[in-house]
Amino acid sequence: MTFSRSALMLLLPAALAAQVLVLEDFETPDAAGRWDGPVAASADQASHGRYSAIVRLDRDHSQVSSARLPGNWSGYERLLFDIYTERNGVATATLRVYDAVGGDAGAAGRDEYFDGRNKIFLQKGWTHVEVRLTPLKAATFLRDISLDRVRRLLLSFDPNQLPATIYIDNFRLVSGVEGPETSSRLQPQDAVSTIDNRWVTVRQVARPEDVPEAPEVTKLRREAERESELLRAGRPAGQ
Repeated sequence: MTFSRSALMLLLPAALAAQVLVLEDFETPDAAGRWDGPVAASADQASHGRYSAIVRLDRDHSQVSSARLPGNWSGYERLLFDIYTERNGVATATLRVYDAVGGDAGAAGRDEYFDGRNKIFLQKGWTHVEVRLTPLKAATFLRDISLDRVRRLLLSFDPNQLPATIYIDNFRLVSGVEGPETSSRLQPQDAVSTIDNRWVTVRQVARPEDVPEAPEVTKLRREAERESELLRAGRPAGQ
C-alpha cells in the first residue's frame, strides 16, 4: 500500500500524538518487589507480554499498592490496566491514587486522594480498566490530583468477596491512539470499566450488535447506570 505525500502529512501528526508510559507490565524479574501486598509474578495469565502478577487475596490481605512506579503522570489522558478473575458473578474493586499534596496512603486520615470506591466492575475473565485523568479529582472534589507528583497507586477489594485469586497486568499511561506495542489483548467478551471521576460506565469490548451482551455485563451496566443516577441526584449509592 502506498500513500501520497499529502496523506502522509495527515497521518504523521496522529502518529506523533500517541504517547505511552508503561508503569508496570510485570515482565522484569524484580516487578513483584515494587508492590506491597500478596503479589507474585505469574505466567498463567497475561493481557500483554508473557507475565502478569498473581494476587492471592483474603480478608487480612485485601489490597495491593505500589509507591515505586513512575510518579509524573502529567500530559497523559488516561490510566489503563487489566484485572483477571475466574470468579463467577459480579465483583467490585476500588482504585485510589495518592499525590504529594494529599500525602501517601492513610496520611492524617484526609480524603485528599482520588477515591474510585467500588467503581471497577469485574466479571469472570478479563476486565480492562480505563481511568480518565483530565482532570482527576481528589475525593473532596476541592482540587485536582497533582499528576506530576503521584505517590501511590492502590487497589482494594471488598472483604465480603474474599478469598479470591486475581491477576493484574499492563499498567500504563496513554494519550492519543495506543499502538499494538503496548496495548492489551482484547477479546469480544471482555469487560471494559471506564471511570471518569464520579461516573463509571461498563461495556463489553465488542459492539452489542456484533456479540450479544453477556448477562453479567448487563447487570454490571445497570448497576453502573443506577450509581450514576444516584450521584446526579446527590444521594449516596446503596440507598
